[in-house]
Amino acid sequence: MTAREAALKALVAFEKGQSPESVVDGFGLEAREAALARRICSCVLTNRMLLDFWIGRHVSRPVEKLQPRLLDVLRISAAQIAWFDRVPNAAAVNEGVKLAGTYVNSGAAKLTNAVLRRMAEEGRPPKPQSGDALADMSVEFSCPVELTEYYVNNYGAETAAGILKAQNEVPPVCARVNTIKVTPEALMERLAAEGAFVRAHAWLHGTLEIELSGSVEALPAFREGLFFVQDPAATLAVLAAQPLPGMRILDACASPGGKSFAAAIEMRGEGSIVSRDVSEKKLRPITDGAERLGVDIITTEARDAAKDAPGEGFEVVLADAPCSGFGTVRKKPEIRYKPLASVTALPSKQLAILRNLADAVKPGGVLVYSTCTLIKEENESVTDAFLAARPDFEPEAFELPGAGRCEGRVTLIPGKLGTDGFYICRMRRKKI
Repeated sequence: MTAREAALKALVAFEKGQSPESVVDGFGLEAREAALARRICSCVLTNRMLLDFWIGRHVSRPVEKLQPRLLDVLRISAAQIAWFDRVPNAAAVNEGVKLAGTYVNSGAAKLTNAVLRRMAEEGRPPKPQSGDALADMSVEFSCPVELTEYYVNNYGAETAAGILKAQNEVPPVCARVNTIKVTPEALMERLAAEGAFVRAHAWLHGTLEIELSGSVEALPAFREGLFFVQDPAATLAVLAAQPLPGMRILDACASPGGKSFAAAIEMRGEGSIVSRDVSEKKLRPITDGAERLGVDIITTEARDAAKDAPGEGFEVVLADAPCSGFGTVRKKPEIRYKPLASVTALPSKQLAILRNLADAVKPGGVLVYSTCTLIKEENESVTDAFLAARPDFEPEAFELPGAGRCEGRVTLIPGKLGTDGFYICRMRRKKI
């Protein structure tokens, strides 16, 4: 199976609710072919609405009337024409024609050839100019109208455009250095020797940006536990809690473990961290990651943060609540196509988590609520409701690298600091 065939099958599976990346991984392709297939899927999902607009200019019937598999073939090939500099246009056209002939029919192959040749002459999709600013923004950035409108209404048109643009960019792989084992400088030298291009993060000490052709997990430095992958926004959520050596910390929604690992490193491996999630299956990445990193202060417990007894006496409680994930679109482009209605049930669950965890915080201790979304109903609305119900907690100002002074809470906007979209709120429990 070729990379393009794998991408086609993965995109078909996506329409049935499956993860394209997991589908590609299941084919057992050679590493470079698998990487190309994943990149094609990501590019198509990132730009699908713009690709359909472009394709629609070169077919005689509405795009939605095309056979679904034929449309995916055209999307795959058009994405390569527009954004894959190392793929000659002729190759993108010829491979698209082969796919259409094999997986649709000979008539589709002829149509594919004609359409792709015209698109190759243009090189890039034109900018939509319908006169409807919201609709044009939606198509240009391939973001459904209802989500585009939400961002415009809640953040303003200029910030909304910045969010959508940033979420279509390919983010660097960010490595959080395991300073229990290695210094950032020594790890940079090690990664360079292993064939990666690496640079220090612009404003977050202890984080490196890595570029390489293969998998990060295949690097010996990763297998030896010298770093773990973490977006700077998630690191900032931990730094907002100000974990210190010797503290007793609860990470209540911990899987896959990144915040627990970051806290352990900030604590220099001294103290204790209880990492919880709802099942033993979700805890497995935490125990495996802690073992790889050589972190021995983490214990795991299967508990529901919204229902089960939370314990008490923790100096810091981290509540990175389950959320819609709209802040991570640049890494998971398929998320943008979720309807906003899917968010409706989340705020009540998020508030239940905060209310349940509140008693786990010792008087004078800190509760940090975070999400990887930009939906205010999951963010400010939740923490406002919690603070109204628990007058023994109050928001507390904090300083963060890059973001500066935050008056109790901060929303990290994609495009401004180069992070995922994230919300962080720090609250202190008053002493009796």
